[in-house]
Amino acid sequence: MKENDERNWIRAFSQMLNALEGKNASTEEAASILKHIYGGAGSYSDFYIAKNNREEQKRINKHLSDLNDMLWHLLCE
Repeated sequence: MKENDERNWIRAFSQMLNALEGKNASTEEAASILKHIYGGAGSYSDFYIAKNNREEQKRINKHLSDLNDMLWHLLCE
């Protein structure tokens, strides 16, 4: 996200990281943040990284989707 100049959702992921690494580390807090960003229209589920090259865009967003799935599995299941 940083490499693609994303500025909105990066804050939520920074909060999750802080929840996991902080003095009172909490997977529950990180899971709560993750669940919260997926709610409703205009939520993180609508996010994608736009690229001029369609194949590059597909590749990058597939990778992002795979990472999101892993994160959900680790925190929310």
